[in-house]
Amino acid sequence: MSLWPVVSVATLWLQLISSSIHLLGDCEYSGLFTCLSWVSFVLNIAGCVSVFVDEKERGADEGDFPAVFWLCIASSHMAFRSLLHLGIWHGIISSFWCLVPIGLILLCLLGVVGPSFVIREVSQMVSPQNLLTGWVPVFLLVSSFLTAAALVAWSLSKRGNHGAIQPFLGPPLTSHWSAPAVFSVGNAILEEADFRAVIFWALLKSEQLVSPLLTEAEGATVPGLSLQTYRVAALAIQALVFAAFHYQGGFPNGKMGVLMVFVWAVVLGLFVWTTGALVAPLLVHIV
Repeated sequence: MSLWPVVSVATLWLQLISSSIHLLGDCEYSGLFTCLSWVSFVLNIAGCVSVFVDEKERGADEGDFPAVFWLCIASSHMAFRSLLHLGIWHGIISSFWCLVPIGLILLCLLGVVGPSFVIREVSQMVSPQNLLTGWVPVFLLVSSFLTAAALVAWSLSKRGNHGAIQPFLGPPLTSHWSAPAVFSVGNAILEEADFRAVIFWALLKSEQLVSPLLTEAEGATVPGLSLQTYRVAALAIQALVFAAFHYQGGFPNGKMGVLMVFVWAVVLGLFVWTTGALVAPLLVHIV
């Protein structure tokens, strides 16, 4: 078993955990977190190159490369996000500028993997094929209703004072009758691309990299860790990061907001887990 894929998984987890601690803390160690995040990013790039070199005879569509590819994307995402904590970028839109390097890395890797690889991966991500399977439609409706009700209840409890996000969202959302709908769609697309399409997707893809270490594998080196446990942990960490980003300037925010967003992000992640795509959580998020 190659060392680099495991390093890629470990460094992304390190980025996610340190980011959550940093955002939920007093921001005293911004520089340390940023350095740690960029070191992790460099290690992930090295892992991506190493795996491709090892598997170039089989082609990039096989083996560990797809998983490491998404780990590299997620790691770059977290590295550029860390710049926000140093105050390099400001404003409501700047928090999503970290999606730009994802596009740049995709373009760079296109010369290595070819457009067919990226098209296949993205097509799988946006496929609606399992949207109407089993209880998914019912859970979609229930989740949408409960989400709207919870947000309205939180907003009413704040009596017009929604914290740091108020001056950014208040005037724009009241400037035109269509503004709330436009914001709802745009924000949902950006945040789902941000957290479920990048972070959680990479964690789910990384299962194949850590599977030799788990209890199901012969000669497992981590006997207490099963594939199911790893998936639950991935579900929890993506929810924690999402909630942490709402702590100071999200809607909802504060301690209650973090709890609400964490539970909601677990539900959104479960939709990705069960349907194998991002359509369901996107629909819930828009509503």
